[in-house]
Amino acid sequence: MKELEPNVDVYSALDSPNTGIIDYGDVTRHLAKDLAATGRGKLELRYEVKEVKTVTGQDGKKLVEVRGVEPGQCGPLKVIQAKNVITCGGVHMDTLGKMTGGAANPKVMTFRGRYYQMKPEFRNIVKRNVYPVPSGGGIPVGVHFTPTCGGYRQQQMIIGPGACMTFHKEGYSFFQTDLKYLWNQCVTNQGFWMFAIKNLKLSVGELLKDAAKPVFLAEARQLVPSLTPDMVEDSFTGVMAQVFMEDGTAAKDYIFERNLLDGTTLNLRNAPSPAATSSMAIAKELVNCAVQDFNWA
Repeated sequence: MKELEPNVDVYSALDSPNTGIIDYGDVTRHLAKDLAATGRGKLELRYEVKEVKTVTGQDGKKLVEVRGVEPGQCGPLKVIQAKNVITCGGVHMDTLGKMTGGAANPKVMTFRGRYYQMKPEFRNIVKRNVYPVPSGGGIPVGVHFTPTCGGYRQQQMIIGPGACMTFHKEGYSFFQTDLKYLWNQCVTNQGFWMFAIKNLKLSVGELLKDAAKPVFLAEARQLVPSLTPDMVEDSFTGVMAQVFMEDGTAAKDYIFERNLLDGTTLNLRNAPSPAATSSMAIAKELVNCAVQDFNWA
């Protein structure tokens, strides 16, 4: 280990020579170009779905009508009609699920992942991804070191993330609060409370780590002891969706909800990490479900 990464001080490690990092924003932008190039689809960006229902088309066949607006606005209303709908709404998977006639559960809670980054002169403190052994509870992967390239991040060495419970569905800041979200998704969520009780030390620790930089960096120093506060600067935060089962365990598999709105709609209600890494496999599974549910040739 010392030969590969002199600044990492651990008693043992696993080497994964084929592990790499990509900017996932770049991936999705290229997928969008691929879609446009086919001439068979288009993207509607900044489109917040407000209602989904079935209607009868001019030929007498059933269609799904999706009605939405620009996020945060009252209008103008934009209406899209389709033969079938597949939803995969990230942190809003449960909201879309209920809109399409799905069950109230599972509810989606969100967790914020804070990142710091090495200042330019210290970016080479390590050369590769350096991860700890995953912690208990099934949510945080632990603070780790990640070299980035391309996209918004460009060439950086980022450190993180934490896994702090948010107080808002899109809680990119510690102080963002939505009382309706807290009541519906947290206070009345049996699975979350079962998880919190079983993993009390972990839950409190993640809150402290998000709020206090010294606590955050102390975990990073378990891998790289020479790391000091003057070497790092604030970076970005991300928000991830998490579903808890009734027994308090974090859902680790994909949850599909099928044959909704008279058999026209398919929902993905949980896509746990590593959903980005596995996105093509998830897409294949979704298509397999759609072929069966929608009688696609």
